[in-house]
Amino acid sequence: MNKRRLLLTTLLIVFLIWTAGCLGSDGQGLSGDIKVSAPTDAAGRGIVVTGEGEIRVTPDQAVLTVGVVTTSGSSQEAMAENSAAMNQVISAVKRAGVSEKDVQTQSVNVWPQFDYGREGAKRELPEIIGYRAENRATVTIRDVATTGEVIDAAVEAGANQLYGLSFTVSEETGKALRTEVLQMAVSDAEEKAQAIADALGADEITPVSVVEGAGYTPPIYRYDVAALEKGAAAVPISPGETEVSASVTVTFDFE
Repeated sequence: MNKRRLLLTTLLIVFLIWTAGCLGSDGQGLSGDIKVSAPTDAAGRGIVVTGEGEIRVTPDQAVLTVGVVTTSGSSQEAMAENSAAMNQVISAVKRAGVSEKDVQTQSVNVWPQFDYGREGAKRELPEIIGYRAENRATVTIRDVATTGEVIDAAVEAGANQLYGLSFTVSEETGKALRTEVLQMAVSDAEEKAQAIADALGADEITPVSVVEGAGYTPPIYRYDVAALEKGAAAVPISPGETEVSASVTVTFDFE
Protein backbone atom coordinates (compact mmCIF):
# COMPACT_ATOMS: atom_id res chain seq x y z
CA MET A 1 0.00 0.00 0.00
CA ASN A 2 2.85 2.41 0.92
CA LYS A 3 4.64 1.60 -2.34
CA ARG A 4 1.50 2.40 -4.35
CA ARG A 5 1.05 5.72 -2.53
CA LEU A 6 4.71 6.59 -3.10
CA LEU A 7 4.37 5.84 -6.81
CA LEU A 8 1.31 8.11 -7.16
CA THR A 9 3.05 10.91 -5.28
CA THR A 10 6.10 10.64 -7.52
CA LEU A 11 3.98 10.77 -10.70
CA LEU A 12 2.14 13.86 -9.42
CA ILE A 13 5.41 15.68 -8.72
CA VAL A 14 6.73 14.84 -12.19
CA PHE A 15 3.52 16.11 -13.82
CA LEU A 16 3.66 19.42 -11.91
CA ILE A 17 7.31 19.97 -12.87
CA TRP A 18 6.56 19.20 -16.55
CA THR A 19 3.57 21.57 -16.57
CA ALA A 20 5.59 24.43 -15.07
CA GLY A 21 8.28 23.93 -17.69
CA CYS A 22 5.76 24.02 -20.54
CA LEU A 23 4.17 27.26 -19.41
CA GLY A 24 7.50 29.03 -18.94
CA SER A 25 7.95 32.57 -17.74
CA ASP A 26 6.83 34.23 -21.04
CA GLY A 27 3.20 33.01 -20.86
CA GLN A 28 3.53 30.68 -23.90
CA GLY A 29 1.70 27.35 -24.15
CA LEU A 30 2.89 24.03 -25.54
CA SER A 31 3.31 25.18 -29.14
CA GLY A 32 4.18 28.80 -28.34
CA ASP A 33 1.09 30.26 -30.15
CA ILE A 34 -1.08 31.11 -27.13
CA LYS A 35 -0.38 34.35 -25.30
CA VAL A 36 -2.13 35.84 -22.32
CA SER A 37 -2.28 39.63 -22.32
CA ALA A 38 -4.57 42.33 -21.02
CA PRO A 39 -6.59 44.35 -23.56
CA THR A 40 -5.11 47.74 -24.33
CA ASP A 41 -8.42 49.52 -24.93
CA ALA A 42 -12.14 49.09 -24.31
CA ALA A 43 -13.64 46.78 -26.92
CA GLY A 44 -16.77 47.98 -28.72
CA ARG A 45 -16.64 51.52 -27.32
CA GLY A 46 -18.50 54.13 -29.35
CA ILE A 47 -21.64 56.18 -29.91
CA VAL A 48 -23.89 54.70 -32.59
CA VAL A 49 -26.62 56.93 -34.03
CA THR A 50 -28.93 56.99 -37.06
CA GLY A 51 -29.24 60.23 -38.99
CA GLU A 52 -32.09 61.03 -41.38
CA GLY A 53 -32.64 63.50 -44.20
CA GLU A 54 -35.80 64.34 -46.12
CA ILE A 55 -36.81 66.81 -48.83
CA ARG A 56 -40.33 67.37 -50.16
CA VAL A 57 -40.48 68.27 -53.85
CA THR A 58 -42.97 68.60 -56.67
CA PRO A 59 -42.76 65.55 -58.99
CA ASP A 60 -41.35 66.29 -62.43
CA GLN A 61 -42.75 63.29 -64.32
CA ALA A 62 -45.95 61.25 -64.53
CA VAL A 63 -46.41 57.56 -65.37
CA LEU A 64 -49.70 56.57 -66.97
CA THR A 65 -50.85 53.02 -67.68
CA VAL A 66 -53.55 52.78 -70.35
CA GLY A 67 -55.10 49.87 -72.17
CA VAL A 68 -57.45 48.71 -74.86
CA VAL A 69 -59.88 45.82 -74.46
CA THR A 70 -61.69 44.37 -77.48
CA THR A 71 -63.91 41.32 -78.07
CA SER A 72 -64.61 39.29 -81.18
CA GLY A 73 -65.77 35.88 -82.36
CA SER A 74 -62.24 34.50 -82.82
CA SER A 75 -58.95 35.05 -81.08
CA GLN A 76 -57.31 36.25 -84.30
CA GLU A 77 -59.99 38.87 -84.93
CA ALA A 78 -59.89 40.03 -81.30
CA MET A 79 -56.11 40.47 -81.43
CA ALA A 80 -56.19 42.19 -84.82
CA GLU A 81 -58.82 44.70 -83.68
CA ASN A 82 -57.00 45.24 -80.42
CA SER A 83 -53.64 45.84 -82.08
CA ALA A 84 -55.15 48.35 -84.49
CA ALA A 85 -56.83 50.25 -81.64
CA MET A 86 -53.69 50.26 -79.51
CA ASN A 87 -51.59 51.56 -82.39
CA GLN A 88 -53.98 54.50 -82.66
CA VAL A 89 -53.65 55.18 -78.93
CA ILE A 90 -49.84 55.09 -79.09
CA SER A 91 -49.80 57.41 -82.09
CA ALA A 92 -52.10 59.83 -80.26
CA VAL A 93 -49.95 60.07 -77.12
CA LYS A 94 -46.87 60.63 -79.28
CA ARG A 95 -48.64 63.51 -81.04
CA ALA A 96 -49.43 64.87 -77.56
CA GLY A 97 -45.69 65.20 -76.88
CA VAL A 98 -44.64 61.81 -75.50
CA SER A 99 -41.36 60.44 -76.85
CA GLU A 100 -41.34 57.01 -78.48
CA LYS A 101 -38.82 55.72 -75.91
CA ASP A 102 -41.28 56.64 -73.15
CA VAL A 103 -44.03 54.30 -74.40
CA GLN A 104 -43.58 50.68 -73.35
CA THR A 105 -45.90 47.70 -73.81
CA GLN A 106 -46.69 46.19 -70.44
CA SER A 107 -48.77 43.14 -71.38
CA VAL A 108 -50.73 41.57 -74.23
CA ASN A 109 -53.38 38.93 -73.48
CA VAL A 110 -56.22 37.09 -75.18
CA TRP A 111 -58.58 34.63 -73.54
CA PRO A 112 -61.89 32.94 -74.37
CA GLN A 113 -65.23 34.09 -73.01
CA PHE A 114 -67.50 31.29 -71.80
CA ASP A 115 -71.23 30.79 -71.54
CA TYR A 116 -71.83 28.63 -68.48
CA GLY A 117 -75.55 28.30 -69.14
CA ARG A 118 -78.48 29.43 -67.06
CA GLU A 119 -78.26 29.12 -63.32
CA GLY A 120 -79.09 25.58 -62.30
CA ALA A 121 -78.87 24.22 -65.85
CA LYS A 122 -76.69 21.17 -66.33
CA ARG A 123 -73.85 21.41 -68.82
CA GLU A 124 -70.77 19.21 -68.96
CA LEU A 125 -68.54 21.89 -70.51
CA PRO A 126 -69.05 25.67 -70.85
CA GLU A 127 -69.46 27.01 -74.38
CA ILE A 128 -66.96 29.44 -75.88
CA ILE A 129 -68.93 32.40 -77.24
CA GLY A 130 -66.07 34.73 -78.13
CA TYR A 131 -62.62 36.04 -77.27
CA ARG A 132 -61.40 39.03 -75.28
CA ALA A 133 -58.07 40.72 -76.07
CA GLU A 134 -56.26 43.23 -73.89
CA ASN A 135 -53.17 45.36 -74.43
CA ARG A 136 -51.60 47.55 -71.75
CA ALA A 137 -48.92 50.21 -72.20
CA THR A 138 -46.99 52.36 -69.76
CA VAL A 139 -46.52 56.00 -70.81
CA THR A 140 -43.91 58.19 -69.11
CA ILE A 141 -44.80 61.88 -69.35
CA ARG A 142 -41.75 64.09 -68.85
CA ASP A 143 -43.74 67.35 -68.88
CA VAL A 144 -46.19 66.99 -65.98
CA ALA A 145 -48.20 69.99 -67.16
CA THR A 146 -49.30 68.02 -70.26
CA THR A 147 -50.56 64.98 -68.32
CA GLY A 148 -54.23 65.88 -68.78
CA GLU A 149 -53.72 66.42 -72.51
CA VAL A 150 -52.02 63.04 -72.90
CA ILE A 151 -54.88 61.27 -71.09
CA ASP A 152 -57.46 63.05 -73.26
CA ALA A 153 -55.55 62.11 -76.42
CA ALA A 154 -55.36 58.45 -75.39
CA VAL A 155 -59.08 58.29 -74.60
CA GLU A 156 -60.09 60.02 -77.81
CA ALA A 157 -57.93 57.56 -79.77
CA GLY A 158 -59.66 54.50 -78.30
CA ALA A 159 -58.16 53.72 -74.88
CA ASN A 160 -60.98 52.28 -72.77
CA GLN A 161 -58.99 51.26 -69.69
CA LEU A 162 -57.05 53.44 -67.22
CA TYR A 163 -55.09 51.28 -64.81
CA GLY A 164 -53.21 53.94 -62.90
CA LEU A 165 -51.52 57.32 -62.88
CA SER A 166 -48.57 58.13 -60.62
CA PHE A 167 -46.24 61.07 -60.14
CA THR A 168 -42.59 60.81 -59.12
CA VAL A 169 -39.21 62.44 -59.72
CA SER A 170 -37.05 61.60 -62.71
CA GLU A 171 -33.82 59.67 -62.35
CA GLU A 172 -31.70 62.77 -62.95
CA THR A 173 -33.56 64.86 -60.37
CA GLY A 174 -33.67 61.99 -57.91
CA LYS A 175 -29.90 61.46 -58.06
CA ALA A 176 -29.17 65.09 -57.20
CA LEU A 177 -31.75 65.09 -54.41
CA ARG A 178 -30.41 61.86 -52.88
CA THR A 179 -26.95 63.42 -52.61
CA GLU A 180 -28.48 66.35 -50.76
CA VAL A 181 -30.53 64.25 -48.35
CA LEU A 182 -27.52 62.03 -47.61
CA GLN A 183 -25.59 65.12 -46.55
CA MET A 184 -28.54 66.12 -44.37
CA ALA A 185 -28.61 62.64 -42.81
CA VAL A 186 -24.90 62.78 -41.95
CA SER A 187 -25.32 66.20 -40.34
CA ASP A 188 -28.30 64.90 -38.37
CA ALA A 189 -26.25 61.95 -37.12
CA GLU A 190 -23.41 64.23 -36.04
CA GLU A 191 -25.79 66.49 -34.09
CA LYS A 192 -27.28 63.49 -32.27
CA ALA A 193 -23.87 62.04 -31.44
CA GLN A 194 -22.65 65.41 -30.15
CA ALA A 195 -25.69 65.71 -27.88
CA ILE A 196 -24.97 62.27 -26.43
CA ALA A 197 -21.26 63.07 -26.00
CA ASP A 198 -22.11 66.29 -24.16
CA ALA A 199 -24.35 64.35 -21.80
CA LEU A 200 -21.50 61.90 -21.15
CA GLY A 201 -18.99 64.69 -20.57
CA ALA A 202 -16.87 63.75 -23.60
CA ASP A 203 -14.70 66.46 -25.14
CA GLU A 204 -14.41 65.22 -28.72
CA ILE A 205 -16.16 62.79 -31.11
CA THR A 206 -14.70 61.23 -34.27
CA PRO A 207 -16.64 59.25 -36.90
CA VAL A 208 -15.15 55.78 -37.42
CA SER A 209 -17.76 54.04 -39.61
CA VAL A 210 -20.79 54.98 -41.72
CA VAL A 211 -23.46 52.66 -43.16
CA GLU A 212 -25.96 54.06 -45.67
CA GLY A 213 -29.58 53.09 -45.12
CA ALA A 214 -32.24 52.62 -47.76
CA GLY A 215 -33.57 55.79 -49.38
CA TYR A 216 -37.18 56.11 -50.49
CA THR A 217 -39.04 58.19 -53.04
CA PRO A 218 -42.70 57.14 -52.93
CA PRO A 219 -44.85 57.78 -56.00
CA ILE A 220 -48.11 59.71 -55.72
CA TYR A 221 -51.05 57.82 -57.23
CA ARG A 222 -54.06 59.33 -58.96
CA TYR A 223 -57.06 57.46 -60.35
CA ASP A 224 -59.67 59.16 -62.47
CA VAL A 225 -62.01 56.72 -64.20
CA ALA A 226 -64.10 59.66 -65.44
CA ALA A 227 -61.28 60.42 -67.85
CA LEU A 228 -62.40 57.45 -69.92
CA GLU A 229 -65.76 58.98 -70.77
CA LYS A 230 -65.94 60.05 -74.36
CA GLY A 231 -66.22 63.78 -74.79
CA ALA A 232 -65.24 64.49 -71.18
CA ALA A 233 -63.65 67.84 -70.38
CA ALA A 234 -59.89 68.09 -69.93
CA VAL A 235 -58.79 65.98 -66.98
CA PRO A 236 -57.70 68.13 -64.00
CA ILE A 237 -54.25 67.04 -62.81
CA SER A 238 -52.52 67.98 -59.55
CA PRO A 239 -49.15 66.27 -58.93
CA GLY A 240 -48.90 67.45 -55.31
CA GLU A 241 -45.63 66.78 -53.48
CA THR A 242 -43.50 63.71 -52.87
CA GLU A 243 -40.58 63.14 -50.53
CA VAL A 244 -37.01 62.01 -51.10
CA SER A 245 -35.43 60.52 -47.98
CA ALA A 246 -32.19 58.85 -46.86
CA SER A 247 -30.66 57.54 -43.64
CA VAL A 248 -27.19 56.69 -42.35
CA THR A 249 -25.95 54.84 -39.29
CA VAL A 250 -22.71 56.35 -37.95
CA THR A 251 -20.41 55.12 -35.20
CA PHE A 252 -18.41 57.83 -33.37
CA ASP A 253 -15.42 57.32 -31.11
CA PHE A 254 -15.23 59.75 -28.19
CA GLU A 255 -12.67 61.07 -25.73
